[in-house]
Amino acid sequence: MKTPISYYGGKQRLVPEILPLIPKHTQYVEPFCGGAAVFWAKNPSAHEVINDIDGRVVNFYRVLQTRFPELQQMIRGTLHSEADHRRAKTIMDLEEADSVERAWAFWVQTAQSFSNKLYSGFGHGHNRSDGGKFTNTVNSKRLQIAADNGLYTSRLEGVEVFSRDAIGLIKAKDRADVFMYLDPPYKGSNCGHYTDKVEVFDRLLEILPTLQCKWLMSSYPDERLDELRKQHGWHTQDIDANLSVSGKHNAGKRKTECLTWNYSLAEEPIGLFAKEHLAA
Repeated sequence: MKTPISYYGGKQRLVPEILPLIPKHTQYVEPFCGGAAVFWAKNPSAHEVINDIDGRVVNFYRVLQTRFPELQQMIRGTLHSEADHRRAKTIMDLEEADSVERAWAFWVQTAQSFSNKLYSGFGHGHNRSDGGKFTNTVNSKRLQIAADNGLYTSRLEGVEVFSRDAIGLIKAKDRADVFMYLDPPYKGSNCGHYTDKVEVFDRLLEILPTLQCKWLMSSYPDERLDELRKQHGWHTQDIDANLSVSGKHNAGKRKTECLTWNYSLAEEPIGLFAKEHLAA
């Protein structure tokens, strides 16, 4: 399955690289879920936990599970509209607004904003050649929700959803039979509305060597991480890729995504989460 929201900093493009690296486990924990691209793409585990410090993310998933027909109807009737985008920015943070309205507003902001970044400008083409492309992308996201026949709701059945400090959750859920996918705010980058949370990356590096669980982390290159990789013999894969965020200033730019994990793939029966499940 594809994630229902295109989230800034999401890992949609890295999913084909990440799935084959997931080891055998009983419980899956994603402490920095956001759009949760890996969670949605992988096969269900016996027990699953997703977490995001942003309550708007949690509200969206709650509505997706409990009031999906109402949300689906609102999204189905949504245009690629600057007026709707502006209205969504207001509704998204209104505590007195209905939870379905806030979930709709969150979806509009992620689907129709430049770089899928909350509070950024209305995404649209700047010339004749790219105008239709952005609208087609937004329409594709709308149809993805409009055509769903309950798979999103059923996928969330039995999943624990938290909205708390990720480091605290990691410590609470750390066990030998757990696999955690860690996607913290990237240090040294524009993290959108998570910019004030980049310090969590350093806190995460402090506890990684102490964890019992198997974990895989995605990040940008970092000197302290390089030291820890060598010190603890962690496994690594660095991926050079085009910068995924949109905008003319990012055209042609490259970035290095660093995958780091603390288990041996040679000992793991890879297959349950392999790439062919991307089409599921």
